[in-house]
Amino acid sequence: MNARQVAYTIVALGCVWAALTAVVPHAPGAYRLAWGALFWALVPYYVYLMLSGVLQGTPLVGGGAAVLGVDLVVRSLVRPGTAAGEAVVLYLPLVLVLVVLPAGWALGRWLERRKAEDPG
Repeated sequence: MNARQVAYTIVALGCVWAALTAVVPHAPGAYRLAWGALFWALVPYYVYLMLSGVLQGTPLVGGGAAVLGVDLVVRSLVRPGTAAGEAVVLYLPLVLVLVVLPAGWALGRWLERRKAEDPG
């Protein structure tokens, strides 16, 4: 697989994860899809998809892997309906776009440079 195919796979997995985490309890034994939470959770993956036209190689994969990894871990640790859960729903996509995506890109760029400098 090349980097662009990995990026599309990351976006697809992120969309599925966002949809799963947007299903919230509604009444005893019932669930509903929180459309606002779904659209807001999709923002980091949309931004990443838009950047996939500009980025390539290891930085592209690094940024996406960082976003998906942090999103999976944080959303799986927080319970919906609690104060912490509401804060995650509200602020996590913003943190993913402004902090995690650039950090993953920088890590991927560093790994790419290190690989290029390696004589063996």
